[in-house]
Amino acid sequence: MTDTERQLIHRAFHPTGAVPTGNVAAEDTLSDLLSLAGLVGELSERAYRQLAARPTVTAHLDQALEHVAVLSRNLRHAEALLAFNSGHAG
Repeated sequence: MTDTERQLIHRAFHPTGAVPTGNVAAEDTLSDLLSLAGLVGELSERAYRQLAARPTVTAHLDQALEHVAVLSRNLRHAEALLAFNSGHAG
């Protein structure tokens, strides 16, 4: 990913231009990653439906969906641990 692509993604998630720091920045980044993982999951599910007639392709999409589920679960755990360790647990 290029710096320009990173900036575009950052602007999409932080339209005001404010750049948080410290734990707030890390919490924001994890939240952004969770949003992206959710989007990847949605797009994978859409592709799965569109390609249902091609089982050799959908088998790989099944694997991708499993990876997205694991990624999302790990990111949620990281987010919860960071919040707990930072004293922001609710």
